Amino acid sequence: INRDEHIYRIETAIADALRDNGIEAARVSDDIHSRAVKLMDKDGVRDPLEALERAGLSAELYQRDATRGYHASLSKFDRFDVSKFGTGEGRYYPQYIGEQGIGLYFSESKEVAESYRQMLREEAGARSRSGRFPEAHVYEVGLSVASKDLLNLDSVASKSIEAAALAKEFGLNPKKATGRDILKTAGTVGDQFDADLATSVLKDAGFRGTTYIEDATAKQPVRNFVVFDDADINIV
Repeated sequence: INRDEHIYRIETAIADALRDNGIEAARVSDDIHSRAVKLMDKDGVRDPLEALERAGLSAELYQRDATRGYHASLSKFDRFDVSKFGTGEGRYYPQYIGEQGIGLYFSESKEVAESYRQMLREEAGARSRSGRFPEAHVYEVGLSVASKDLLNLDSVASKSIEAAALAKEFGLNPKKATGRDILKTAGTVGDQFDADLATSVLKDAGFRGTTYIEDATAKQPVRNFVVFDDADINIV
């Protein structure tokens, strides 16, 4: 390929890395961007996120999307407990339990959490002998995890050093396999998927949760988070 195409591919990879890690491109200075391009072009750095970090990108920018989340529940409590996993939405839709990992689920969108709150009320009311719709709540939380600590289920593994290493461990091609492919492979025994096993493998690899798009076909896709450890969650 010619040089213009080479630089274009580098800049595209950097843009993709910023997007996948929830970092607005506008928050990255021209100097950092130029240094990252040079590191990949001249110095042989292959991972765009590594290039951005070496160019001076602050890790604090990773916190933008993963510091605030919303969760709907029928229960009233003052702290989250991961042992309660599966007692909310999972009570009504057990077939979906653990699809994104075993942990506590949050959305970056309060509106999405509100829709889950309404769904929980309706499901509980429909199953209640009295026919009453119980109270349900939306919790706003602070999450002590950064986007880079979460396995991106929608992104190809090659965009994360840790995900790429895990993909290779399972014999997957990091340039083609997504985080979801890694999760499924890690938890599959025979023809059965074991969400507990998959989560354990991700934890051992250093991941503190997963992240995924709620509805990729939506006009404004919303990102959700699964946090493995309740110590990383604080109710606001």
